[in-house]
Amino acid sequence: MNSQKTSGVRRWTWLAGGLLLLLMVGSIYGVVRSPDETFPFSGLEAQPPPPEGLVPMVDAVPEIDVERLAKSLAQALARHLDQRARRDFEELKENRLMQTRLIEEWKEEFDDKIEAQSSKLVDLNQRLHSIEHGVSRLLKTLEDEALQPSVEPTFVFRGIEIWHGQVYALLENEGRIVPVREGESRLGWRIHVIDRDGRKLHVGDGVQEHVLEVQ
Repeated sequence: MNSQKTSGVRRWTWLAGGLLLLLMVGSIYGVVRSPDETFPFSGLEAQPPPPEGLVPMVDAVPEIDVERLAKSLAQALARHLDQRARRDFEELKENRLMQTRLIEEWKEEFDDKIEAQSSKLVDLNQRLHSIEHGVSRLLKTLEDEALQPSVEPTFVFRGIEIWHGQVYALLENEGRIVPVREGESRLGWRIHVIDRDGRKLHVGDGVQEHVLEVQ
């Protein structure tokens, strides 16, 4: 029980004790009151003292059962404390239920976030596998191309001639000269550039490129 509840119980205990003490003092005061004491009530005339030899009658004061009163106060205090304890217990029970609901909601939200992150990780993993597979294929292709033997042209570049304003490259193959212009293909090779000044010939087969010099 917290300090506020303890303070309330103490306040009720002091109140019950004070009431009991007040009743006890009042009963004692009524019994031992002096016969000569006058009462401060307006409208009452002073009575003459009784003749000698006569004992004045003392007003009867109702006797108070202190033990019964204390027991009644104790029962009332016990009922109050019991009601307060029940109310505190119900509040504690409601707080625990509310905390349980909040924890369940947090757990459900956390599980949803974990599931979403797991789904993203699975998708990312699949993409990484796809990229790795593509890179592996590319590397294998490059490796295969690197392993392929270099193919040289089957002809020899013999020179450059100009006939009727057209530039021709002279290619020799098996002892025969074949004139070829830029853009034409002969013997599996395409003539890309005829360099008249450098006396060079640029040819390619679609995979490899060669620069031939006049021989």
